[in-house]
Amino acid sequence: MTVAALRDALVERVWGVYAARSSAPPPRRPTHHQVIAQVSAVRELTPGLRRITLVAPDLAAWRPAGPDEYFGLLMPRRGSALQLPDAGRRDVRAALAELPEATRPDLRWYTVAEYRPHDSEIDVDVVLHGDAGPGSAWACGAAPGDAVGVRTSGACYAPPQPQARQLLVADETALPALAAIIRSLSDPLPPLEVHIEVPDVRFVDAYNASFARLSDSPLGSAVVHDRGSAEPGAAILPALTAPTTPAFDGRALGYAWLCGESTTVTTLRRHLVASGVDKRHIFFSGYWKRGAARG
Repeated sequence: MTVAALRDALVERVWGVYAARSSAPPPRRPTHHQVIAQVSAVRELTPGLRRITLVAPDLAAWRPAGPDEYFGLLMPRRGSALQLPDAGRRDVRAALAELPEATRPDLRWYTVAEYRPHDSEIDVDVVLHGDAGPGSAWACGAAPGDAVGVRTSGACYAPPQPQARQLLVADETALPALAAIIRSLSDPLPPLEVHIEVPDVRFVDAYNASFARLSDSPLGSAVVHDRGSAEPGAAILPALTAPTTPAFDGRALGYAWLCGESTTVTTLRRHLVASGVDKRHIFFSGYWKRGAARG
């Protein structure tokens, strides 16, 4: 094992110990794979949301670690051919840093919106916001035949007691993951409280087939918070943390999955912990951060 590989393993172990003490542990993937894929289709789901289909023969053998499987999308710099980092490295960011800056691919993490192993295909849904970030810039110009790197990563949703009451919170960037989680649940559904904050309710319309399961279950509910042009969290935080909002009973809530804008989900996590929810039963992930470069 090389020095770089040993360093990667140490960083991963230290991070794993910290995460296990501060949040709900996600499923673990023992090995990672990296493949070159091609764009095979591009279509609009709603204004501002684009679905891109990627195909590669090696994707047929991919075994998702969980319903909200995510992966590293490696995109070539504009005007450059695709160059991938060392596939054997566990710390992909460190491996990328060793590549020449001029040809170093951009890396962003996305949820697998749909996986079709028989076609060796995955779908990725990208929120568009012009050239504000490499992921959006790439998605705006993606066309069939374009080459990208796909690096397997892992999943996040793993309730310790699957039939206990759950709180699921997402914004527009986490909708593919939320929809995949709901599709994966077996009947009867556990008690679910779902809250979604979006700048336009049409984002939710793209996943109506998944969310219909909630309306068909007496134990499921979903509330859509339309923030319009306001800042992230402007609609959902008052609804869930205001003094007039009924407090969450930490003993009754078995699991929380909070994904979306970083400040929003961190604030919600603090509120849940203050309400008595065990931090080891809360998974939270900031998919993006207000004011920072977006995907």
